[in-house]
This record gives sequence, structure tokens and C-alpha cells, in this order.
Amino acid sequence: MESITSRDNRRIKEAARLGADRSFREEQGRFLLEGLRLCADVAATTGLAQTLFVTSRALERHGDALAALLPLCKECFHIAEEVAAKLSDTKSPQGVFCICARPEPPEGPGPGEQILLLERVSDPGNLGTILRTAEAFGVSRLIVSSDSADLYSPKALRASMGSAFRLRVQSTGDMGRTVEELAALGIPTWAAALGEGSLPLRAVPLAAPVAVVVGNEGSGVTEQTQSLCAGQLIIPMEGQIESLNVSVAAAVLLWEMKRQRGE
Repeated sequence: MESITSRDNRRIKEAARLGADRSFREEQGRFLLEGLRLCADVAATTGLAQTLFVTSRALERHGDALAALLPLCKECFHIAEEVAAKLSDTKSPQGVFCICARPEPPEGPGPGEQILLLERVSDPGNLGTILRTAEAFGVSRLIVSSDSADLYSPKALRASMGSAFRLRVQSTGDMGRTVEELAALGIPTWAAALGEGSLPLRAVPLAAPVAVVVGNEGSGVTEQTQSLCAGQLIIPMEGQIESLNVSVAAAVLLWEMKRQRGE
């Protein structure tokens, strides 16, 4: 295993840029993944792993797990601790990093699906948490607007805990058009939004085929998207609370979708 001791090494500069720069990730079709569990999961289940970087400390602590991971990567490098610090965006890096190829976009949705749409969800932690919750509650397709946070940012990947690679996640540059395309497939979309005609969550038919769209943390689902939806729904709340964090609201919606499937 070749050693890299300089923070100015070409490979390290490229890896660090993949972690920090969304445009570069999109241009290259690759991203940087951090942490033993995530790297091992992606390498074993997707075949997307390309380049592995590990520190001496990581090899000492996780020798057996890394021994299984090494053959799944195309190339592997031993890096110094100060190099790991340049690659990491956490306070206590594990010393395991992997450059991976982005997965191919999934085929478009078919009739009979339950789908969660995410419009302008700007916080990567919220985005990753929603994906993890969607997997837990059995909704396997998500459509994310291109002006949302980047799914392949380090924070979103950590929050998703691998769900980003196990779900059918696609991007859209026009949420309104996506809602119309779903309607043409016989999949009505409901907007999670407060309005005059908003229905309480349990009054809305959320068994498949159906889609639900949640919006930006501050401003919610856009009026344009709402106007194209079959209707609006709200989560009934008590006390003086006016709204929920978007990832919490999505969890409630996903749970109700699961309940209405009869599970």
C-alpha cells in the first residue's frame, strides 16, 4: 500500500475538493465518503468504491474490517494523520475515506408507488435524515429538487447512514413538471402545506399510488407546486407549535404512509 504523507499530494487535493465542492462532485461524477461503516457498506453492496485512504491508527483499530474492505477498492493508500485531518469534516476522524462513483439514476417511477418529494430542502442533515427515515418506513423512492442540499455532501451522507445507496433517489429540476408527470401515471401528489382546504393527515388517502411533497425548512412547498397538487394536507398539532422540523414532519408523513399500507 503506497503511503501519502503530504497534504499537498495531488490525490489528496482532489479528494478534499470532492468533499467540499458540490460542483466538482457533479462534474466528476464522484464523491468522498468518510467512516469505516459507510465505506464498507457502499463497497460491499454497490461496487461504487474506487480509492481508499486509511491511517495507521485505523488499521490498528479496524484491521479485520479493513482487510475485507481493501479488495473491494480499485486502489488503496496509507495516509498520515495530518492528511486525514485535511480530508475530514468531523472533529474526530476515524481515518477511513473512500472516493466512490455516483450511482446511475434509477428508472422513472411506475404506477402503484408511494413516493416522497423533497422541494428545496436546504439542510444536508435534514436531507440525509429523511432518506434514512424513508428506508425505515418502507418508502423506497424519493424525488429531490436540484435546488435542495447535495445528497452526496459529507453531512448528508453521514445522516443517511447508507440509505442514499439503497433507495431509488432521483433529481428533478422542475418539481411542478414532476408533479404533472406523476399525475399522468395515475399518482396524485399531496402537498404538506397549510391552506384553506388543507385536510388532516389521516383524512388523506396515502396508500399507493400516491406522492407527498414536503418543502423548504423556512418557506415550505412553493405556491406553484401546491397549485399543481391534488390537495394539501396538514399534521394536526396541539399547543402553540406552528410547525415541525422538516425531517420530523417527513417522518410523521412516512409513518402514516406505512400505516395506510396496512403494515
